[in-house]
Amino acid sequence: MESTLRTVDTFPPFGLPSANVGEEDYGFASGTAVLRTDGIGPCLGIVIYSPERKYGSLAHISGFRKVPKVVRPENIVETMLSGMDNHTALVAYLAGESWTDDDVSRTVAKQLEKNGVMVMDTDLGIVPKGRSMLLYCDSGKVEVYRYQ
Repeated sequence: MESTLRTVDTFPPFGLPSANVGEEDYGFASGTAVLRTDGIGPCLGIVIYSPERKYGSLAHISGFRKVPKVVRPENIVETMLSGMDNHTALVAYLAGESWTDDDVSRTVAKQLEKNGVMVMDTDLGIVPKGRSMLLYCDSGKVEVYRYQ
């Protein structure tokens, strides 16, 4: 399977019907739904997707310790998988960590590997003003908008 991650150096389109996932939160969707999270700066955006079922989950985590345990880097993958019935043939995408060296992505990537979820692509590292991340459940396309 090829990566469906597309990066765009601009702001995301306005008015796109989508379900917003806030910071320190996660969501699930399927069918023609679009999941979206904005303001990924030092945070990490995570997509876990089932191409077969066209069902996915999107999370936006910071890595801070004073957050609910379910959204901490060492637990977020299990949290996201708990809402997905079928754990086979899942793929993942990661984006963020603009202004930090906390390396939350490494912790999350280890948990993905442990659970048999292949990281298809990433967009990690410094960008001037942060990112938005969108998951189109009908196609599995993931878009990362890098604010300029």
